Amino acid sequence: MELSSRHGLGRRTREPCIFFASGLGCWKGSRCDFDHVINQEPGYRPRKDVREKVKEELRRCFDENEPEKIYAKLQDAARQSRYAYALIVGYLDGLTPSLKVEDDHGTKKLVFFL
Repeated sequence: MELSSRHGLGRRTREPCIFFASGLGCWKGSRCDFDHVINQEPGYRPRKDVREKVKEELRRCFDENEPEKIYAKLQDAARQSRYAYALIVGYLDGLTPSLKVEDDHGTKKLVFFL
């Protein structure tokens, strides 16, 4: 996996940013704790019961009311499973019209409209 050229500038992990990989992009920019690279390692399709469990866990991520908590839970889920990573990127790409980034005195915030 290729590392971001910005790695080492305060980033705490070499894990890829799930939001950067989606069509939304990452609203945290240089403040993001994850690498801004697209991880293209092939995954596998798990058994149906495992797929259903992963989908249910991802649905629970969106039960949070705070975008920062949703962000953290999705990043964590993507690190644990290649299947979850692919699902999250696809889901975020589908949500693009219902997400909005607002600028509040120079700070970008992601607002979820679910």
